[in-house]
Amino acid sequence: MTPSSVTPIDPATLPREDPRLDQRWPTTLDGVSTDEVAEIVQLLDDAGIACHVETVSPRIAGLGLHVAGLYDVLVSEEDLRAAVAVLSPAFPERFPGEKLPDDSLWPGDAFGKDPRVLCRLSWAQSWDLTAALGRAGIKAIVLPDDVPAPEPPASESLGDALAEEAHGLLTEVEDITDIGPGTPHHTPVEDRWYVVVVLQADLDRAAALASKALGSGFELDGSADDG
Repeated sequence: MTPSSVTPIDPATLPREDPRLDQRWPTTLDGVSTDEVAEIVQLLDDAGIACHVETVSPRIAGLGLHVAGLYDVLVSEEDLRAAVAVLSPAFPERFPGEKLPDDSLWPGDAFGKDPRVLCRLSWAQSWDLTAALGRAGIKAIVLPDDVPAPEPPASESLGDALAEEAHGLLTEVEDITDIGPGTPHHTPVEDRWYVVVVLQADLDRAAALASKALGSGFELDGSADDG
């Protein structure tokens, strides 16, 4: 495997077939310095995970902010969780999702008392907003949104609905026991919804920042969240 470059690139200059165009997922919650870029790239190279570096400014500029001298190290979606696992020892966290984009675990009491849902956003928007909140001294975490499955179509027969339910239960058993094929495909992160969670004590400040950053795209939730 060819070592990854630590020199930032502009993805707009890459040809369509360049595999780096599929590497759209930042491996750290916030932008990192050049020294941290070198460390991250080396760790990912050692683990055989392809990556590249981009300046963080365009991503942050979308929130109406400007941060100079910070960079993103990006990987493909399928490599993201592996990359987080590789980087975890080098970026110790008080709770999952503090520094690395890990939405798989609820940190429980380590996060703080009275967590509240700030808003519901896409994957990329969630992490961008959480990074901005962190720079403002507001603790925040990203978690998958608990959205119920859609209702069966009205035209679906009872038999079809029961058969689908039985198939779903069988798939769950296969997933738990590793017997059978289990769930065939996962939903890409960009097709799912996420929630940004903050503490009640920070909710007003977080809402003000989010409203400024997202404009009409921000809708305050404020409901309690226990993971």
